[in-house]
Amino acid sequence: MLVIEVKDLNSIPIVRHNGVAINGMVVIEYLYGTKTHEVGKHEYTIEHMIKQGKDKVPLIRKLKEKIFG
Repeated sequence: MLVIEVKDLNSIPIVRHNGVAINGMVVIEYLYGTKTHEVGKHEYTIEHMIKQGKDKVPLIRKLKEKIFG
């Protein structure tokens, strides 16, 4: 599940993916669309910085999902 909280347009959004807070955000995109009154398409992309390995090398991790209703 994806939760995006925006307090105002001058603040950084709080994003949780499957209950885990996302830190080091680079890109957060969410799209919902439908042409009927039925459930439509949900699509999201999350890019965030993580540090990996024993040397803690910074990498950009990308999570992307499309769900069609």
